[in-house]
Amino acid sequence: MNLRIQVEVMRKYGTTEKDMPFSHQKKLMHRAGFGVVEQHIRMSQLPIENIATLSGSVRQVRHGVAFGYGSATGLTSVVVARKTGCAVREDYSSKIAETLLSLSVAHDKFLQASGIRTD
Repeated sequence: MNLRIQVEVMRKYGTTEKDMPFSHQKKLMHRAGFGVVEQHIRMSQLPIENIATLSGSVRQVRHGVAFGYGSATGLTSVVVARKTGCAVREDYSSKIAETLLSLSVAHDKFLQASGIRTD
């Protein structure tokens, strides 16, 4: 896709590279000549709960899992690309996201099985 078409698409749909999953951004940045593409957590996206109660603690754990999932998929993270001669690291983001999601499901099942109410 040429630059003119890309600019038209961005204007028409209001989208940028920030709306892309991290794995896609990373591939494009490597193709553009960046040697290292890193993904960092955006801490301002993590809601904070009062953990003095069980329900608050459970909500904080859920926020943490959702935050981890969002970070792993690139939805709540900062991407840094550098033009260096460093080797390309393998992308584990989808595996991390799947693991965090299964942890969340297991946590909810544990709470249900234990009879702990979280609402």
